[in-house]
Amino acid sequence: GHEIQAVDAVYFDSEQVDFENPDAGGPALGKWAGYVFMEVNHGADDQAAFPSLVADAPTVWTSDHRQRGCAGVYLSLVFSEKLFPNQHIPNITFDVRGRQVYDPRSATTAYSNNAALVISDFLTNTRFGLGAVYADEIDEAALIAAANICEEAVTLPDDSQENRYTINGVFAFGEEYG
Repeated sequence: GHEIQAVDAVYFDSEQVDFENPDAGGPALGKWAGYVFMEVNHGADDQAAFPSLVADAPTVWTSDHRQRGCAGVYLSLVFSEKLFPNQHIPNITFDVRGRQVYDPRSATTAYSNNAALVISDFLTNTRFGLGAVYADEIDEAALIAAANICEEAVTLPDDSQENRYTINGVFAFGEEYG
């Protein structure tokens, strides 16, 4: 439902499918070479339709199907009994760096899972959020303080560290939400 920063990895039934650059797509590498092709649209407002999908299915998908403002992936799979036994289409999942949010600490817009920045983005987003006016309704000093707290390092039981507060989401398409 929005633009993303990048596709970092693709998995078929939890097995990573390698691409030279998963964020750009193209033909798969390794055992999937010749059987999997991918195109990625990040969801820019001015993006074109998937060129390969337009070429592969011109009566179904045209250059007018641009999906502006929505990220998407076009995957083309060629059947192989070895790779897709029993004509099984794999469960396909992605690692994605999602929505780009504004960070007043650096005056930049980039992907972040910082909870304060994500909430601020939702509050001010006019497309799918609450449409609050940043200059009038967001206390920038409080946002900066909250963003800094979110990024405080917390030590885990295994002595690794992670940021104190993050927001990450997953959408399972086979499930009903109600």
